[in-house]
Amino acid sequence: MIPMFAIPIPFLFVLLILLLTKTPKVGTWVVGGLITAVSFGLLIFLPIAVHDGMASVPQGEELIPLLVVPIPFVFVLLVLLLSKAPKVGAGVIVGVVVMGLLGAYLWFGALQRPRPRGRPAGLVQIKQEIGPVRRYVGLETAYESLREDYCQAPVVPRERDVVRPAVLSPIWSEAMVREFDADVYPSKRAAVRAMGSRMDALIGRAAGDGAAPERISIFQEGSEHELVGELATAVQERFPQTECAVEGGLRNTTETEVGITLHLSDLRLEPVEWATSPRESSSSGRIEATVFGQGGTMSIGRRFAEKPWIADYASFANSRPGKKFAVARSRQTCTSENDAMEQALADAAVLLTRMIGDEMKSAGPLGSAVQVTSTDVLDGDLIVDQFVQGLAGSASKIWRSALLIDISEPKLAWLIDCKSRAVHSVRMTWVRMIGSAVGVVALIAAIYFFLNMATRGYYEWSLRIAGIVLAIVAVVSILMIVQ
Repeated sequence: MIPMFAIPIPFLFVLLILLLTKTPKVGTWVVGGLITAVSFGLLIFLPIAVHDGMASVPQGEELIPLLVVPIPFVFVLLVLLLSKAPKVGAGVIVGVVVMGLLGAYLWFGALQRPRPRGRPAGLVQIKQEIGPVRRYVGLETAYESLREDYCQAPVVPRERDVVRPAVLSPIWSEAMVREFDADVYPSKRAAVRAMGSRMDALIGRAAGDGAAPERISIFQEGSEHELVGELATAVQERFPQTECAVEGGLRNTTETEVGITLHLSDLRLEPVEWATSPRESSSSGRIEATVFGQGGTMSIGRRFAEKPWIADYASFANSRPGKKFAVARSRQTCTSENDAMEQALADAAVLLTRMIGDEMKSAGPLGSAVQVTSTDVLDGDLIVDQFVQGLAGSASKIWRSALLIDISEPKLAWLIDCKSRAVHSVRMTWVRMIGSAVGVVALIAAIYFFLNMATRGYYEWSLRIAGIVLAIVAVVSILMIVQ
């Protein structure tokens, strides 16, 4: 599809040729000035605008007409300009070449460098902790990924507060936990379920002959009923032909029977920010299963950290109608804790960018281009809780991370205010930059007219060419310094 700006180019091209033919003196300066302006806009102004967020980077079909369409017309006009006024044409060519070299540098920078968003974002240095979230500082953030949807507690019926189902990446699928063993689980039930699905070898050895026993008895004793039921379900799935029963008190097993008991160890209770009452806390520790029979006694254990916002977010959100949270997750396979946390922070930044998007649009094009960064998430104390999990992959350990983000009105108001100040700062930078450029051009023009009068026009063309080149270099230098 032909872009709108390309439609008038042929008509303007014909008019410029007629102008050069009928009034060469006026046409020379009009054509020369137009070529210089177009070159300046495409090669200098546009990459700087892209870098500062005032324009998006042209890609694919947008980039081709932007750079290729004007080239034949500019080339023909330059040839005509050289034939009508060689000195002016030579000056324009020199100016275009200078802008082309500087523009190539600016284009490369605009495509490669990140937009200025305050101080550099930090790579989170993770220490495997079950307790409260800590402030993270470290290296430069490298990941920036897109999040299709998010989930949060329904409180205010506005667009940014509407609950949307989270579309999880494959790294967060149940198949990952079934396939790979984890170093920590987000609930006791998840830990028990994982143990139950990996008891085949232990039950076989406890039976004495390596084969499946005739009966598996799970003794509840002082364990929670739902945990015992979860274990019974998982074991029954692994031994569908074996009778699996739950009993209350502990007793000796028969020759064809295997017994299993559950108990907790290293239990810790820690306060959490998402608690609904001062007495609510998060528990962490290790849950162990002891398997015993004629073949001996063996144990298996898994660590857990109660994170209800990971295990069952819907119930978590519905039980806290007065609070507003969102969950950010790593989106790809990570080989380290830091990489996983980086991705989760980047996901949180994208999520928050969408949430404040409507408010920032009122600030104009700069506001629409503003993006929340990982640094903003950390500086705003938006992280309520974290969960980092390592999965024992076939080649190396796989990591994934999730963050519980506070999206209450005070937090979002702080974020909007922070980004509004950043937009104002960029806008003032552009005002100073344009004002400085206009002042320099006016000064060079005044010097040119003074020297031209002093030399009585003897060096008119030399002064014009020198003035044009000097103005281009000065303006480009100002733009590069101010940004």
